[in-house]
Amino acid sequence: MQALITIVIPVFNRAQIVGRTLDSIERQTLRPLDVVLVDNNSTDGSLGVLENWRDRVSGDGLRVKVLGETAPGACAARNAGLAAVETPWVLFFDSDDTMTPDHCRMAAEAAVSDPAADVVGWGVVMHELSGGRSIRHFYAKDAAFHNIFHGSMATQRYMCRTDLVRKCGAWSDGIAGWNDVELGMRILAMAGKIINAGRCDTVDVWCGEESITGKNFNSGASRFETSLDRMQSYATPSLARAINLKRMILAGDCCAEGAAETAGRLRRRALADEPSAFYRMLLRTVYAYVRRGGRGVARLLRPFYGITLR
Repeated sequence: MQALITIVIPVFNRAQIVGRTLDSIERQTLRPLDVVLVDNNSTDGSLGVLENWRDRVSGDGLRVKVLGETAPGACAARNAGLAAVETPWVLFFDSDDTMTPDHCRMAAEAAVSDPAADVVGWGVVMHELSGGRSIRHFYAKDAAFHNIFHGSMATQRYMCRTDLVRKCGAWSDGIAGWNDVELGMRILAMAGKIINAGRCDTVDVWCGEESITGKNFNSGASRFETSLDRMQSYATPSLARAINLKRMILAGDCCAEGAAETAGRLRRRALADEPSAFYRMLLRTVYAYVRRGGRGVARLLRPFYGITLR
């Protein structure tokens, strides 16, 4: 019997923590299940951890491949894993997060229940460095808006038909920040039906010192800009306008962190790229609001920023 889903996980120097992720995959109740682990040139023994786990669990309804990818970056590693996928659906995951035992079964049942679906999403539980805990939702409706402003197509929040990921060009090499948002926008532009599996408690995302997630906006500003620039290169007019808003929000966050030079550059770019005097006024208001610690501005302005991708 062929598996329905393949989990693809890039790994770089996670020897001390990837075991938690692997344990959560081993406990999945869905069988058969394929797993592709891609070591991204680790120097800490991660490859050995992956190979030992593969040798121990293979044959129990799990088919595990361990690959190597020397090109740096999670995008290159994910693409190497994607090339090895043989199942109709692919689920990308990170090497420091965990899933509950029924996660893959829940995803598979949602996909089977709606044969027209191209994307199946779910919410996740975020565990912050401070110890706080919050829910990040997946949105099947108005998906492009929620992707760019709320990261609803983040790596751990959905699975996609394998052929669709390949058709839209897969992961963009050279993008180190918000690369999942950028890929998500291309997937959404080509996807047919998007469905929400209705769960928000089957994935735990752990933000830590070693997490892939950045600790603040200023430290990742140049990486985030690269993603925004890439999206802008193929954006529809409505998406381009939303990118200007996202850029201005990033400028306000950087200013709030004391990075005046970075904030100024982002602010000037957002204003220069916006042809409408009315929307430039909105952008200036957004900057003033965010730099003073304001939050939720995208939701407030949602009526002005509807996005179409085709």
